[in-house]
Order: sequence, then structure tokens, then C-alpha cells
Amino acid sequence: MHVSKQPRKQFEGMINVVRFNWPSYVLALTAIAVAGSVASFSATPVLPRLVLVGFCVTTGFFAMSSLAVSHLVYDRSKLYRWSWLGNYLKQPPVNIVNAHSGFDETSDSIHSVFPQSELSVVDFFQKDAKSASSIVRARQITASSYAAREVGLEQWGFAENSVDLVVLCFAAHEVRIAADRNKLFGEVARIVTPDGLIVLVEHLRDLPNFAAFGPGFMHFLPYVDWCRCIKAGGLIVREEFNITPFVRVMCLCRK
Repeated sequence: MHVSKQPRKQFEGMINVVRFNWPSYVLALTAIAVAGSVASFSATPVLPRLVLVGFCVTTGFFAMSSLAVSHLVYDRSKLYRWSWLGNYLKQPPVNIVNAHSGFDETSDSIHSVFPQSELSVVDFFQKDAKSASSIVRARQITASSYAAREVGLEQWGFAENSVDLVVLCFAAHEVRIAADRNKLFGEVARIVTPDGLIVLVEHLRDLPNFAAFGPGFMHFLPYVDWCRCIKAGGLIVREEFNITPFVRVMCLCRK
């Protein structure tokens, strides 16, 4: 069932980052306040004072840069408008599967680009696994306008060779174990048609994302890890490109 949803707001993406990760931002601000207070004491030796000041500057920079980049990627770039997607399809898809891991903010936009397509939404969030706390909070705070069918990493209930387009947007990296990611990509390869497309959208564990998110970039996966699970799933990269320096889009198809 689909329930109509209001259009995305101007700062919705950035605000969601704060809402879902607020403990990290509170911890950062608290650490800056404590370190700054200690550094301000006249009795604090010069070297420790410089270290504390450096900590405050670095922590403050990463907190602000993560918000700025989040706004750029999720609110200002073309990513969530999805109009670019048609450039990589041979023809409009008859059916689409949008697969997420606990938080869906893309189904409405995808459906608006392909209103004649049949859109199915699946949620492969692993409740019993050690999941990211931000995803747990996202599930508690938000509700998608599309009802998602909860599935595992395999056996999504679609026939083999039956789906024209599968979208995995900022979702697959939540599957933290490599063998489990292989299962996920194997299922995607099973259901996609021989001429179909799988669109993988992810941040990478690389220098631009380190500059933006600091140590938080470790939650993302290196490019080589994606290449491994794509190969393990029997898929190949047909095209790939960046949307902003911080997001990699990989268009996959069956061999």
C-alpha cells in the first residue's frame, strides 16, 4: 500500500542525519566543551593545551563538515531526484524493486520518475544482527509512505529473471559481514532480468569521505570490497560514476 507523502524539504537530508545520529553529535559537543575548558585553565601546560585545542578544532571541523556534506549530497545534489537514472536504462522498467535496510527515503522519488512502473519495496534490515544504532533510531522515528515487505538476505519472493530494475541506495553497507553481502548480491542477481539493471549507491571508505566524516568513514566499505561481492554475485559493472565527490553510483548487470 502506498500513502502519499509531502515533497522533500530543503534541509530534510541533513536534519535526518542529526536526528538519527544525535548521540554522536552530543558526544562531540560535550568532548569539545570539556577539552576547551581544560585548555583554558592557566595551569594547563603548553603541550597538553595545544593537544586539547587541536582536538577541539578537529572534532568541530568533522562535526560541521559531516553536516555540510550531508546537505550537499542528500538535499542539494541530483541524487535523490533520480531523474539521472533513465540515462542508464535501455527502456523504462516494467517493474522495480527498491531494497533498503530499515530506512526508506527514496521510493517516492523513484516512483515519480517511473510512474507507470510497478514498484515493490523490500526491507532486509537484520533485526537480530549487530545493526547500526542510527538505523534503529531511523525506524523508530520515521515511516515510509510505501509499505515494505520484510525479507532476509535471500528468498525475496520474486521469480527468477523477473525484475527490470533493482535499487540499493545506501543500504547494502549495513550488511557488515562479507559472506552475507554475497548472499544479498546473489539474490539480486537471481531476480533481475538478463537485460535488467541493478543500481548500487554508496559512500566509499576513501579520502573524500574521510575529509567529510572523519573516523565515521570507517562505517563505509572500500571500493575493492564492493568489487568482491559484485563478482561473487555473478554480476559485472556496466557503468559507474560519482554524484558529488562523496557518492559512488555503480550500475550493475548480469554477466
